[in-house]
Amino acid sequence: MATNNKLSDSVKTLIWGTLLVIFACSFWHYLIGNPLDELSLVRRAKITTGSLIETREHEEEDYRGHVYLSDVGVYSYRLPDGREFKTITRVPTGQLKEQREVEYLPDNPAVSRIKGDGCQSVKEWLWRKASLGSLLFALLVSPGIILLRNGFHSLRRLRTCTTTNALTFTLSNDKQWSTIESKMCRIIDFLPIASVKNGKIITVNKHTPYASIIFECSNQSNIFKGFITHKEDFKVLWAIFRERKIGNSEEVLFFWSKEHYKNIFYSMFSMFMPKLWVMICQKLSFELHTNSNFKPEITGEARWLASQPIEDFKPDVME
Repeated sequence: MATNNKLSDSVKTLIWGTLLVIFACSFWHYLIGNPLDELSLVRRAKITTGSLIETREHEEEDYRGHVYLSDVGVYSYRLPDGREFKTITRVPTGQLKEQREVEYLPDNPAVSRIKGDGCQSVKEWLWRKASLGSLLFALLVSPGIILLRNGFHSLRRLRTCTTTNALTFTLSNDKQWSTIESKMCRIIDFLPIASVKNGKIITVNKHTPYASIIFECSNQSNIFKGFITHKEDFKVLWAIFRERKIGNSEEVLFFWSKEHYKNIFYSMFSMFMPKLWVMICQKLSFELHTNSNFKPEITGEARWLASQPIEDFKPDVME
């Protein structure tokens, strides 16, 4: 029940964050308009004459309750090819004129404004739209972004806690790891304890593992937690998950093995050797490898190619 409540709270946080971001973007666009269109008008607008065809009164109240009146005018303008468009302006009461010069984009005549409205130079555009507009955008969307970030972090913590609670096997030494010898496995989460800086591993102390991984294996119904104690195995995992990072369409598979060393010398000193052969693959490659009933329409060479790694990290000591 507690897990369901936490999941519900995380989803609600994500929904509110999304709604706030959408509202902020809409409100920003209402206030600022399309800054790229305005920049285009500043740089390469054509000018024609527009005629006033419609007027209306606009009433606006400030935070002190003062009411301000202005006039909204709709101007119609015709292009040399005969096409007709409209543009809108707002001015203080009584200042609408029957005819005004209209600026428009020659390649998109619907983008237009009354000459004198908006930014009049690139310098002014950079200050008002690019700088102040960006600052306003950041201020408006920041509450929604914070909610989205908190929601995603909550889901990640919930997923990790749920996965950890469901563990049935913990692998901390070679005897325990050997239960999955040469089995195809998929990493669910990488949990570093140490870190890598400038190619060097920074550890808590020499007795603490470098990291742990949460993973599943072929033909196994259990979820495993395995501790990483060899520095080369850890460096590979760090490079994949913390430096390269895994895309939404990718997953990380691996084999653990003591039986694939190149010669007997390496096998004799296997306790000092790396044991993870790690691969970055397309999403669902694990199912293609381990379940012949998964997507049976993909067969033969096509199935083999679809399950091939994008990047392969095999230790030099393995054959």
